[in-house]
Amino acid sequence: MEDIIVKLSGLVKNLEQAGYQFVSATPVRMATNQTADSIAELEKHFPLPQELRDFYRRLDSIDFSGTPPQAWGGCEYPDPLMIDSPESALAELSDYLADTESYLEAYEVFRFPVSPDYYHKANVSGGPFYNIALSEDGPYTVTNTPYGDLALLDYLSFAIRWAGFPGLSRTMGHTWPVAQLRP
Repeated sequence: MEDIIVKLSGLVKNLEQAGYQFVSATPVRMATNQTADSIAELEKHFPLPQELRDFYRRLDSIDFSGTPPQAWGGCEYPDPLMIDSPESALAELSDYLADTESYLEAYEVFRFPVSPDYYHKANVSGGPFYNIALSEDGPYTVTNTPYGDLALLDYLSFAIRWAGFPGLSRTMGHTWPVAQLRP
């Protein structure tokens, strides 16, 4: 996890130096007491995979949404890296607890929100959010992504390989300087 944090910090620095304008003043938020409290509340209802617990011990959220320099084009949906804070999982838990039977009928298991899908990140109505299904027997992978089901750290590593914008992997001919942005 430390290696991921170092790479994320390097990406933020490189993106800012290249002229990318993040929406958030803090694109990589470190964990707080509130993060720990939220995870503890969630674990009262569901055992969380170790990888997810490890992530939230160190980080609260990641949000690479923003505006690229005009010279970076050719990709309508770059899918900026986002990992929601555990508060979004608490909101999903509230829906689950309000009507568990209907929730399970619709989704079969509790879905831990990871991130909006790439359409929603571009303010376009899209599909279901990227999530980790908390079934009793796993696998605990980030699902509903266009990149296949990946373990959380694999998803983060994949996004880092694409300078924090995994949607670029699906677009030939874009002009984003991925190699120069990597830490």
